[in-house]
Amino acid sequence: MIFFCSCYESGDKIISKTSNEKKIDVFFYEINPELKKNKENIKSNEYFDFSSVATEEKSKKKSDVLMFGRVPFADVREMYNTHQPLLDYLSEKLGKKIELKFYPNYSKMIDGIIFGEIQIAWFGSVSYIGAIEKLKNTNLLCAPIAKVFRRNKSYLQCDIIARKDNNINSLKDLENKKIAFLDPKSTAGFILPLAMLENQNIKIAEVSDKNFLRHYGNIVKSVQLGKFDAGATFEDAYFTLLPKEEAEQIKIIAKSETVPFEPICVIGTEQYVNANASKLQNLLLNIDDKKILEKLGIQKFIEANANEYKALEKLIQKVRRKNEEIFE
Repeated sequence: MIFFCSCYESGDKIISKTSNEKKIDVFFYEINPELKKNKENIKSNEYFDFSSVATEEKSKKKSDVLMFGRVPFADVREMYNTHQPLLDYLSEKLGKKIELKFYPNYSKMIDGIIFGEIQIAWFGSVSYIGAIEKLKNTNLLCAPIAKVFRRNKSYLQCDIIARKDNNINSLKDLENKKIAFLDPKSTAGFILPLAMLENQNIKIAEVSDKNFLRHYGNIVKSVQLGKFDAGATFEDAYFTLLPKEEAEQIKIIAKSETVPFEPICVIGTEQYVNANASKLQNLLLNIDDKKILEKLGIQKFIEANANEYKALEKLIQKVRRKNEEIFE
């Protein structure tokens, strides 16, 4: 069973709908209200707001099924299709079914780990650090086994974007400006851009829940519509998520320092991790079907280890000390 979310306007209600044909539970959520005002410019099912999620389906963990956790960065139906070849490959090699479980944000996914809902997780770099912190007082380990290699890189950067027709051309121009972010636990969508601004002592407009748009599609669209002066995204997100004519209205005003790409982790007790991490790692590192990798938009998986995320952990601690109210 795959859990995924999509935009569907139906007053204030959340509708649960089941497709018997594919045995998929589909949860429809309200579109971001700020963007709804401009819905003629929004492609259906592309820009949605997970913040209104009121409930999560609770399912019993089956011993013969491994659950693979992920937070969607694009249309969830598309992500289901792009991930299915990987799930099929791992299921065949392990002799055990692997199912994908989407979470509305990284906090919910970390909660899911603690509740024993997933055994494999594809984290963001920052959310991996958050998971490690949350699991310190439990008997669970979160062991990175692989990370992605895409665009000939093993690291990510943040883009801060703005419209080409405004007067924002550098970080200094963002003083007291309104910026769209993704989520407080997002690497490219919050931690890296905030660190960039603080390094140059730039004070932006007050950050509240309204600044966290929960989806990169919401961010690039809001900047394009002029709802925010600037936005923080992963590299080339505007080019990927906007139609060509709208993407041409956007410019990059700054790029962040680099951090390792997001890790895939095995989660469980020490005994479970020791028994399964190496096997899963070998399967990911030795995928020879290029179609699986192409579907995911990557060139390959490469080895990951906890030590390479230590510098990012220090950066997060520094940002948190200066912005405690945001992380409460």
